[in-house]
Amino acid sequence: MTKAQKAVFIRAVLDTARGEIGVREIGKTNRGRRVDEYQRADTLPGVGYPWCASYSGWTMLTTLGRELCDTVWLRSASCDQILYWGRRKGIVSPTPTLGAFGLVMASRNDATHIFQNEAILENAVQTIEGNTNAGGSREGIGVFRRRRVLTPGRYLFLDWTKLLPDGATLPGQKTAPQSVKIPDSPFDGAPLRELYLGGQLAASVPVIDGKSWLPAWRWAKWMNDAELGWNPATQTVTIAGRDVGAQPILHESRAWLPVLKLAEFSGLKAVYNPAISRIEISRAAAVGVK
Repeated sequence: MTKAQKAVFIRAVLDTARGEIGVREIGKTNRGRRVDEYQRADTLPGVGYPWCASYSGWTMLTTLGRELCDTVWLRSASCDQILYWGRRKGIVSPTPTLGAFGLVMASRNDATHIFQNEAILENAVQTIEGNTNAGGSREGIGVFRRRRVLTPGRYLFLDWTKLLPDGATLPGQKTAPQSVKIPDSPFDGAPLRELYLGGQLAASVPVIDGKSWLPAWRWAKWMNDAELGWNPATQTVTIAGRDVGAQPILHESRAWLPVLKLAEFSGLKAVYNPAISRIEISRAAAVGVK
């Protein structure tokens, strides 16, 4: 199966996972209408037990259907069982990939928590995970989007797409996803940095030639839907009638500009923290960043 075909399945599973962000259990009981559904997707009888692995299995079962899910994933409530199964299947690696499931390792053979990679960042992964909290607990309260720094020996990853059979289809599809030509892009394979506006995660932005880049239209929208334009004489972007003054990268009819240049243009303070690969841009009341 080609990379492009696998991407169809990864996108579908991640879309299912994103739809569950915000689900919470009742109290600290490992119960709740949705949590009970997650637990019924695994092979352990009953409900009311830790459910991070159950949630992962539910996203796969819901997206792929029973037959294909059971070909590429183990619907177990135990992270250790998933680890042993993954090793037997030859899909365990210390290197993260998009859509792969990550295991938090207490030791070589003790997996204590599971999550899914939503984005591969620079020295980190952006995840979606169940039965956790904002601090990353393995016995938390709901489904959260988190960021995990890639500490050596801390995580192992299971790339279930390696087990997808040729000709596999998603439920409702009559034929397998077709291979498509992926256009060359300056952003293909680029590392990502997190961009925070006013203390809130706003985007994961690609890094090219040491600079972080953002679509100009997105910045204009954040600037209270400022008018976006193009100066043909200088071949530069204008926002609210003013020339940004930076050479853009043009890709798929979009103009991308350096994040730090955009912040400077709007009179905002931007600070890059290389230790956690994060750009922090403070809000300015005069500009009114959304």
